[in-house]
Amino acid sequence: MTNWAVPAAVGILTLSVTVAACSNPQQSLPAGKPPTVTQQTTPTSSAPIDLEAATAAAQEKADRHASGDFAGEWLLFTQDLRDHLTQQAFVEYSQACSQIGLKIKAVGGRMDGTDRAIIRFEALGMTKSVTMAYENGGWYKVPDDFLTSNFGKTAAELIAADKAQGGCKQQPAMQIVTEIGCTCLAGSRQSRILAG
Repeated sequence: MTNWAVPAAVGILTLSVTVAACSNPQQSLPAGKPPTVTQQTTPTSSAPIDLEAATAAAQEKADRHASGDFAGEWLLFTQDLRDHLTQQAFVEYSQACSQIGLKIKAVGGRMDGTDRAIIRFEALGMTKSVTMAYENGGWYKVPDDFLTSNFGKTAAELIAADKAQGGCKQQPAMQIVTEIGCTCLAGSRQSRILAG
Protein backbone atom coordinates (compact mmCIF):
# COMPACT_ATOMS: atom_id res chain seq x y z
CA MET A 1 0.00 0.00 0.00
CA THR A 2 1.09 3.56 -0.61
CA ASN A 3 1.69 5.98 2.26
CA TRP A 4 -1.75 7.64 1.91
CA ALA A 5 -3.65 4.36 1.48
CA VAL A 6 -3.07 3.13 5.07
CA PRO A 7 -4.54 6.24 6.77
CA ALA A 8 -7.41 6.23 4.26
CA ALA A 9 -8.17 2.57 4.96
CA VAL A 10 -8.06 3.19 8.72
CA GLY A 11 -10.35 6.20 8.28
CA ILE A 12 -12.86 4.19 6.24
CA LEU A 13 -12.79 1.35 8.78
CA THR A 14 -13.31 3.83 11.65
CA LEU A 15 -16.20 5.48 9.80
CA SER A 16 -17.77 2.08 9.09
CA VAL A 17 -17.56 1.05 12.75
CA THR A 18 -18.96 4.42 13.89
CA VAL A 19 -21.88 4.23 11.46
CA ALA A 20 -22.63 0.65 12.48
CA ALA A 21 -22.57 1.57 16.15
CA CYS A 22 -24.88 4.53 15.59
CA SER A 23 -27.28 2.83 13.22
CA ASN A 24 -29.22 1.11 16.00
CA PRO A 25 -29.73 3.63 18.80
CA GLN A 26 -31.90 1.23 20.84
CA GLN A 27 -28.91 -1.02 21.55
CA SER A 28 -27.90 1.25 24.42
CA LEU A 29 -31.41 1.47 25.92
CA PRO A 30 -32.29 -0.74 28.88
CA ALA A 31 -34.58 -3.64 28.01
CA GLY A 32 -38.25 -2.64 27.89
CA LYS A 33 -37.52 1.10 27.78
CA PRO A 34 -38.81 2.86 24.65
CA PRO A 35 -36.89 5.88 23.39
CA THR A 36 -38.08 9.23 24.72
CA VAL A 37 -39.44 11.72 22.23
CA THR A 38 -39.03 15.36 23.12
CA GLN A 39 -40.69 18.27 21.42
CA GLN A 40 -38.63 21.30 20.69
CA THR A 41 -40.63 24.47 21.27
CA THR A 42 -37.82 26.98 21.07
CA PRO A 43 -35.89 27.72 17.92
CA THR A 44 -32.33 26.45 17.58
CA SER A 45 -31.17 29.96 16.71
CA SER A 46 -32.70 33.27 17.66
CA ALA A 47 -35.14 34.89 15.25
CA PRO A 48 -34.67 38.59 14.52
CA ILE A 49 -36.74 40.92 16.68
CA ASP A 50 -38.47 42.66 13.80
CA LEU A 51 -41.80 42.84 12.01
CA GLU A 52 -40.68 40.61 9.14
CA ALA A 53 -39.78 37.72 11.47
CA ALA A 54 -42.98 38.17 13.51
CA THR A 55 -45.06 38.11 10.33
CA ALA A 56 -43.31 34.97 9.07
CA ALA A 57 -43.95 33.17 12.37
CA ALA A 58 -47.61 34.24 12.37
CA GLN A 59 -48.02 32.98 8.80
CA GLU A 60 -46.41 29.64 9.70
CA LYS A 61 -48.83 29.25 12.62
CA ALA A 62 -51.79 30.06 10.36
CA ASP A 63 -50.54 27.60 7.72
CA ARG A 64 -50.27 24.83 10.30
CA HIS A 65 -53.82 25.55 11.43
CA ALA A 66 -55.19 25.59 7.87
CA SER A 67 -53.53 22.25 7.10
CA GLY A 68 -54.83 20.59 10.28
CA ASP A 69 -51.38 20.33 11.90
CA PHE A 70 -52.75 21.28 15.31
CA ALA A 71 -49.88 19.69 17.26
CA GLY A 72 -47.47 21.84 15.26
CA GLU A 73 -49.69 24.88 15.71
CA TRP A 74 -49.65 24.41 19.51
CA LEU A 75 -45.86 24.67 19.42
CA LEU A 76 -46.17 28.20 18.00
CA PHE A 77 -48.20 29.59 20.91
CA THR A 78 -46.56 31.47 23.77
CA GLN A 79 -45.15 29.55 26.71
CA ASP A 80 -48.12 30.76 28.80
CA LEU A 81 -50.55 28.73 26.68
CA ARG A 82 -48.22 25.72 26.50
CA ASP A 83 -47.93 25.79 30.30
CA HIS A 84 -51.69 25.94 30.86
CA LEU A 85 -53.22 23.93 28.02
CA THR A 86 -51.85 20.53 27.09
CA GLN A 87 -50.95 19.79 23.51
CA GLN A 88 -53.30 16.79 23.56
CA ALA A 89 -56.25 18.90 24.78
CA PHE A 90 -55.52 21.57 22.16
CA VAL A 91 -55.28 19.01 19.35
CA GLU A 92 -58.48 17.18 20.32
CA TYR A 93 -60.36 20.47 20.72
CA SER A 94 -59.06 21.77 17.39
CA GLN A 95 -59.92 18.54 15.58
CA ALA A 96 -63.48 18.80 16.86
CA CYS A 97 -64.03 22.53 16.49
CA SER A 98 -61.64 24.12 14.02
CA GLN A 99 -62.20 24.58 10.35
CA ILE A 100 -59.30 23.63 8.12
CA GLY A 101 -58.51 24.36 4.52
CA LEU A 102 -59.20 28.09 4.55
CA LYS A 103 -55.92 29.74 3.64
CA ILE A 104 -55.43 33.06 5.37
CA LYS A 105 -52.64 35.49 4.58
CA ALA A 106 -50.65 37.84 6.77
CA VAL A 107 -51.02 41.18 5.03
CA GLY A 108 -49.10 43.52 7.28
CA GLY A 109 -48.70 44.69 10.80
CA ARG A 110 -46.73 46.83 13.17
CA MET A 111 -44.38 46.52 16.09
CA ASP A 112 -45.98 47.17 19.48
CA GLY A 113 -42.97 47.88 21.67
CA THR A 114 -39.74 45.94 21.37
CA ASP A 115 -41.07 42.39 21.83
CA ARG A 116 -44.64 42.39 20.51
CA ALA A 117 -46.12 42.71 17.05
CA ILE A 118 -49.68 43.11 15.83
CA ILE A 119 -50.15 41.11 12.61
CA ARG A 120 -53.15 41.52 10.30
CA PHE A 121 -54.59 38.51 8.48
CA GLU A 122 -56.97 38.57 5.58
CA ALA A 123 -59.32 35.98 4.14
CA LEU A 124 -61.91 36.70 1.49
CA GLY A 125 -61.91 40.43 2.13
CA MET A 126 -62.15 40.21 5.92
CA THR A 127 -59.35 41.25 8.27
CA LYS A 128 -58.41 40.12 11.77
CA SER A 129 -55.42 41.08 13.93
CA VAL A 130 -53.41 38.78 16.19
CA THR A 131 -50.65 39.52 18.67
CA MET A 132 -47.26 37.86 18.44
CA ALA A 133 -44.78 37.95 21.33
CA TYR A 134 -41.02 37.48 21.20
CA GLU A 135 -39.83 34.99 23.83
CA ASN A 136 -37.13 32.35 24.13
CA GLY A 137 -35.49 33.53 20.92
CA GLY A 138 -38.56 33.30 18.69
CA TRP A 139 -41.98 34.71 17.82
CA TYR A 140 -45.09 33.02 19.26
CA LYS A 141 -48.80 33.79 19.08
CA VAL A 142 -50.45 35.21 22.16
CA PRO A 143 -53.61 33.14 22.80
CA ASP A 144 -56.98 34.78 22.24
CA ASP A 145 -59.42 35.51 25.07
CA PHE A 146 -61.30 32.22 24.55
CA LEU A 147 -58.19 30.09 25.00
CA THR A 148 -56.88 32.19 27.90
CA SER A 149 -60.20 31.97 29.75
CA ASN A 150 -60.16 28.20 29.35
CA PHE A 151 -56.63 27.44 30.55
CA GLY A 152 -56.34 24.16 32.39
CA LYS A 153 -59.38 22.57 30.77
CA THR A 154 -59.56 19.21 29.06
CA ALA A 155 -60.48 18.84 25.40
CA ALA A 156 -64.05 17.92 26.34
CA GLU A 157 -64.33 21.03 28.52
CA LEU A 158 -62.92 23.23 25.73
CA ILE A 159 -65.39 21.78 23.24
CA ALA A 160 -68.29 22.35 25.66
CA ALA A 161 -67.18 25.95 26.29
CA ASP A 162 -66.95 26.63 22.54
CA LYS A 163 -70.37 25.06 21.91
CA ALA A 164 -71.82 27.22 24.69
CA GLN A 165 -70.67 30.27 22.70
CA GLY A 166 -72.27 28.96 19.51
CA GLY A 167 -69.07 27.57 18.02
CA CYS A 168 -67.64 24.13 17.44
CA LYS A 169 -69.75 23.25 14.45
CA GLN A 170 -67.98 21.26 11.77
CA GLN A 171 -69.10 22.55 8.40
CA PRO A 172 -68.01 21.88 4.86
CA ALA A 173 -65.31 24.28 3.64
CA MET A 174 -67.63 25.76 0.98
CA GLN A 175 -70.21 26.71 3.61
CA ILE A 176 -67.48 28.45 5.63
CA VAL A 177 -66.40 30.38 2.52
CA THR A 178 -70.00 31.39 1.87
CA GLU A 179 -70.52 32.48 5.47
CA ILE A 180 -67.32 34.49 5.58
CA GLY A 181 -68.11 36.06 2.23
CA CYS A 182 -71.47 37.30 3.50
CA THR A 183 -70.19 38.00 7.04
CA CYS A 184 -72.80 35.67 8.51
CA LEU A 185 -70.52 34.25 11.22
CA ALA A 186 -70.87 35.18 14.86
CA GLY A 187 -67.96 37.24 16.15
CA SER A 188 -66.19 34.56 18.21
CA ARG A 189 -66.37 31.88 15.49
CA GLN A 190 -65.33 34.37 12.84
CA SER A 191 -62.32 35.40 14.94
CA ARG A 192 -61.14 31.84 15.53
CA ILE A 193 -61.43 30.95 11.85
CA LEU A 194 -59.50 34.03 10.75
CA ALA A 195 -56.96 33.88 13.57
CA GLY A 196 -56.16 30.25 12.85
